[in-house]
Amino acid sequence: MEGVAREHGVYVVGGVLEEAGGCRYSSVVVVEPGGGWRIVYRKRVLFRGFGVDESRVLCPGSGGSGLVEVGGFRLGFVVCYELRIPELLRGPVLEGADVIVAPSAWYPGPLKEEHLLVVARARALDNTVWVAVPNQPAPRFTGRSLLVDPLGVVRLQLPPGPGYAEAVVDRESLREARERLPVLRDYVGLSGGRR
Repeated sequence: MEGVAREHGVYVVGGVLEEAGGCRYSSVVVVEPGGGWRIVYRKRVLFRGFGVDESRVLCPGSGGSGLVEVGGFRLGFVVCYELRIPELLRGPVLEGADVIVAPSAWYPGPLKEEHLLVVARARALDNTVWVAVPNQPAPRFTGRSLLVDPLGVVRLQLPPGPGYAEAVVDRESLREARERLPVLRDYVGLSGGRR
């Protein structure tokens, strides 16, 4: 990831297996264009379903989703299964996230590919936020990495196997979605929270 960041002068966000303090974490790393990197999030809710139990090999992270600014956009983070938990995305959005990045290794199985699509679209729409899901490819995982806009429209989806694509995340779509569908304003009004 450091090589790609340096060679192309870009930020790289990805999922890594991190070992620290006697634990193994499913973590998110941000690599800067110069090659410097940092862990920005550790998966807090481990997957225990469809015959898989991540708690056998991983420790849960703690703390919230620290925001990282890239290209004028604030990124918040969750990992894989956490897309199924709406509250985990609401926190970073209320803190100012414009994009939620969810590095994933989504296991295949009955309806699992459809679940990934549905939850990514729902979380984007729930929060009027961009949702980017870089996902590990088939055959071990489902692949189909995707980008969903703040109104829940899939703007990009890759096939199951390895692939590469570029898409534009624009501020105007974010502004327009939040103006047309004021769920964040209404949520804050109900909860007495901030935004």
